[in-house]
Amino acid sequence: MCGLTRSIVDSHIAAVHDVLEARGETYLVLELVEGATLRERLKQPMSLEQFFSIADQCLQALVVAHAQGVLHCDIKPENIMLSSDGQVKILDFGVARRFTRSDQSTTIDRPGTIYGTLAYMAPEVLLEKPADARTDIFSLGVVFYELLTGENPFIADSFVETSDRIRGETPAPIRITNSEVPENLEKLVNRAMAKDPAQRYCSVHEMLCDLRVVEGDVTASGLARLLPRKQEPKSKGRVVLATLAGLLAIALFAGLYFKSKPMNRLSGRPTPVQLAVLPFTASSDDPNTQALCNGLTETLAVKLTQLTGAYPLQVVPTSEVRAEGISNAEQARKGFGVNLVLEGSLQESGNRARIVYSLVDAATLRQISAETITADTSDAFGLQDRVVESVVTMLGLQLRGSDRQNLVAHGTQEPAAHDYYLRGLGYLQEYQHPENIESAIALFSRALERDPKYALAHAGMGQAYWLKYDATYEADWLERAGQACEHAVALDSESAPGQRWM
Repeated sequence: MCGLTRSIVDSHIAAVHDVLEARGETYLVLELVEGATLRERLKQPMSLEQFFSIADQCLQALVVAHAQGVLHCDIKPENIMLSSDGQVKILDFGVARRFTRSDQSTTIDRPGTIYGTLAYMAPEVLLEKPADARTDIFSLGVVFYELLTGENPFIADSFVETSDRIRGETPAPIRITNSEVPENLEKLVNRAMAKDPAQRYCSVHEMLCDLRVVEGDVTASGLARLLPRKQEPKSKGRVVLATLAGLLAIALFAGLYFKSKPMNRLSGRPTPVQLAVLPFTASSDDPNTQALCNGLTETLAVKLTQLTGAYPLQVVPTSEVRAEGISNAEQARKGFGVNLVLEGSLQESGNRARIVYSLVDAATLRQISAETITADTSDAFGLQDRVVESVVTMLGLQLRGSDRQNLVAHGTQEPAAHDYYLRGLGYLQEYQHPENIESAIALFSRALERDPKYALAHAGMGQAYWLKYDATYEADWLERAGQACEHAVALDSESAPGQRWM
């Protein structure tokens, strides 16, 4: 992939300045592009003149990439930057793939591989069929549709519904939403989004030529303003969270989540349970208390996720909840299709902590169950275990003996080490603030002083070091991250956090 991206030189494609190799992984150092993403630009009204300028430049960029045998494979508004003077830069050829440049119909034969972002994926990608230039054309067609209407034509409340729409539903006509769009432009976008690749443009160059013909037919009076934009949800964060989101999407496609089923009349809870654990809130502005809140939330979600293979329970990763900015049950239902939501708060005073949490029906927004726990913060084991066991009871899960034992395993016999770990993990949940990464490193260090063989603390340190590298691109942090994760896995071969960050 690095050889592909470095070979592309074009004013509309973000340059690759360096390629770093470490432990079998490749990292790209990209050109810094100042401006706003197309996603941010979508929040504002746009004229047809502005649309044609953006669309033309996007197509020019892909003409160059495809001419060199490279597919982008993840065209979406977040990967298109606009400078202050209106210049387009295509970003992130991170999942780019090679195809034969002399034949635009030549495909990438990668069966069993899903790549890209769901709402912009071509049907053949979802069906795990080979991709070619027309795959990028479909994704760009979806982006153009969104530019002209302000809405994605396929996105729905769940992964399954969105993929079903992509494969089987025809988008609503653009001109119903925006009558200012010329009929020929609507036809161009519809052709780009054809379900059958054979019905799309055979090359980006052909599509660019058609776009310029349509633009030439539009008179100055036709360059009217388009519809105002709806407010978009918060951005998904940085590369690490985007990667995890992609892994979640693949898991969802494999059937990890299910559509909601009726409530179980005996328990009053839906079966299977589809749960989102919302970040617990701190009752004070003390960052250390908020870190404990975040650490407990993350640990609770991970513990519950361990049960998903053996019990009727599915849990949305907290990274996805945070990335989408989900803060209440209604948003969780719309964003992930869940039927239950766990929310809570924590108040810390001296060495005492009071945790209040409740289980909410995401459909009716009614509280099903609630609990309050007061505990000594010096007993991090007891604090965590009481919350976890109480939530399992709320969910109506009857655990087997071995599963219950695993649920209360901590990886260390030192309560203080576990407390430091929880707070360090909590700081990392808001890693966009550099000082939080530093605080996490300090806390993981203190945890390891208490217990040098604490695998989870080593894994947390590896994650923190990786985030330092991601912020600074200093190779030393990458080396430290690898060493910490290797240490975690050596201490505990089942250490999922350690393996994830290697």
